[in-house]
Amino acid sequence: MTLEWVAAIRDAKPAAANPLVVGQPNVDRWLGVIRECAEAQLARLNAGLKPMGRRPPANLDKP
Repeated sequence: MTLEWVAAIRDAKPAAANPLVVGQPNVDRWLGVIRECAEAQLARLNAGLKPMGRRPPANLDKP
């Protein structure tokens, strides 16, 4: 999301479509992807493998 995009939303007329409202089918699809990723992580953990994903910054434990 860029500042120009945020400004365009802010300045849009009240009757204009809101690009942040994506509809139930898109929300359902997104939640399905999240569910599949969570199930894959759980399967990896149950198999004794390391989880995949972002690693925390290396300097997280340093003040």
